[in-house]
Amino acid sequence: MTEQRQRRHGCSLSAKNGVLRVRWREDGVRKTFGTGLPDTPHDREQLAPVVVVVGRMVRRGQDPMPILQASFTVAVADQAPPVAQTGPTVAEYINEVFLPYNQPPQVR
Repeated sequence: MTEQRQRRHGCSLSAKNGVLRVRWREDGVRKTFGTGLPDTPHDREQLAPVVVVVGRMVRRGQDPMPILQASFTVAVADQAPPVAQTGPTVAEYINEVFLPYNQPPQVR
């Protein structure tokens, strides 16, 4: 008879493509959440308490995803306003610069 694997209830921090993500298992299903923070020792240290809290939530049977999304999502109001246009568009360039010089010769 083979021994059954013990279910894991906890949380860890890993990096993918240089970006930190929080990983946990919920009912045997792997779940991840990308933080958007670079993989640096400082950011790993800052996220250590988050990993502990998520691990506790998973052990209690609570879903940590809503709290993670609320904590790591950037609000639209915090974004910079769109930059004003600094030059002509492609259509304006074609009509004003390219087409006037791209005419067939009128002299034989």
